[in-house]
Amino acid sequence: MNSLATLSYMKPRSLDEALDALRSVAGGDEGYYEESGDHGTLKEADSGPSLEAKAGSGRVKVFIHAGGTDLLVKMRQVPRTFSAVHAWSKGDKDSCERIAVIDISGLRDLRGIRIRDGKIIIGALTTHAEIESSEIVRRHAPVLAAAASEIGSPQIRNRGTIGGNVCNASPAADLLPALVVYDAMLRLVRSTGSGVIEERVVPLDGFVRAPFTTVISPGEILTSVEVPVRGAFLGLYHAATLGITVAKSRFDDMDTNPAATGEPFWLAGYGKLGRRNALSISIASVALLLRIVPIAGRTYATGTPVPVGATGGPNRFRIDEARISIGAVTPRPIRFSKTEEILSGLVFGFDEDGQLDQAEVSGRIVVASRAAVDEMISMSGIRQSTPYKSVAVRGLFEQVLIGTLRLAANSWRK
Repeated sequence: MNSLATLSYMKPRSLDEALDALRSVAGGDEGYYEESGDHGTLKEADSGPSLEAKAGSGRVKVFIHAGGTDLLVKMRQVPRTFSAVHAWSKGDKDSCERIAVIDISGLRDLRGIRIRDGKIIIGALTTHAEIESSEIVRRHAPVLAAAASEIGSPQIRNRGTIGGNVCNASPAADLLPALVVYDAMLRLVRSTGSGVIEERVVPLDGFVRAPFTTVISPGEILTSVEVPVRGAFLGLYHAATLGITVAKSRFDDMDTNPAATGEPFWLAGYGKLGRRNALSISIASVALLLRIVPIAGRTYATGTPVPVGATGGPNRFRIDEARISIGAVTPRPIRFSKTEEILSGLVFGFDEDGQLDQAEVSGRIVVASRAAVDEMISMSGIRQSTPYKSVAVRGLFEQVLIGTLRLAANSWRK
C-alpha cells in the first residue's frame, strides 16, 4: 500500500482565498495537474510564492476538496500515478513530497440552484441529493434529476457534488450524459494575482478530453454548471437500476394540454444498467430528450384524420428533434449524432386504447439502436467488453426510447 506524502490542509473562507491558495501553493517552473478528488483538480499551480513554511519546496499535488467522497482513495494513488504518468525535471520522480488539500466545502456562494436568463444555474458544491429533489431541476431538466438519483447511496448523494462528478471526468460518471444532452456549460475561474479574477465558460462536450482528463488549466476552479431551459417537459421515463420503472407525465396535472393545441413539447428518458441494484458503477446509461410535434387527431370514429386541437386530442406525433447520449461506453461524453438523425422525423401513433403502434416504429428503432452501437465502437474501438456492451446498449436504448414514446399517449386522453 502506498504511504501518504506530507499533508498540508487549507480551508479558505471565500472563493478569492481559495483561488489565491491554489495559485500560490507551490513554486517552481513546471506544473502538473490532473482532475481528481470529488470536486476538481489535482494540480501544481503556476509559479508563485510557497504557501508559508509548510509548503516548502519540491513536488506537490493539490486536491480541491468539496464532498470528499473519493478524496482518500485518490490521495493514496498519488505516488503511483505521479511516477507512471508524469516525469519531472528535478528530484526523484517516483514519489511526491507534498499533498495539499484546499477545502472549499464551506463556500456557500458555490451552492444552490436557481433560474437566471433562461438557464438553470447549479453551484459546483450543490449535492446530488439537492439536484435530485430540486423542483426546478425536476421540472426543467428531469433527466438530470433522474441521473442524480442513481448515484451511489443516500450517504454519497448527500455528500458528493455536481462539481466533483464533472471534474473527476470518469467515463462512468452518471451526470455527464444528462448534462451533454442539455448542452450544459461550465463556468471556470482563476486568480491572476493582485485581486484580478479571470473567468471563462466551457461547453461540457468540449470539457472532457479523455478519461479523468479535462481542459481545466492550473489554478482554475469550477464554480457553476449552467443548463439551458428548453421549454415544457411533459413526461419522464426512468428505468432505474433498482429494477423499478417510473413513468411520470405532467399531462394529468395541467390545466391546459399544449399537445392538444398542436404545440411542440419535450419528453425525457433515462436508464442505467449496473452490476447491482444499488451502489453500482454504471455499465451503460442512456439519456434521451425528444422534441415532439402533434400532427393529427384521433381517427377512430370515421377513419379520417382529425385536425390537431379537436376534441380528444392528437394520437399521432413526429419526433422533431432527438438528443441522445450514452454513458460509460465512450472515453468522454458525446452526443450520438448519427442515432439522433435516424430518429428525427420518426412518426408514431397510438391505438384507441392508448397503446403505442410498435409495428409502425419498430424497424426504425432497431436501426437507431444499431447505429448507437456503431457510434460507441467508433469512439471506443473493439475491446474485451464490446460484445457484452453492444447487447446491453441496444437493449437499454430500445427500452428507454419505447418507454419515452409511450408517454405521449397521455396527451390525447386529456
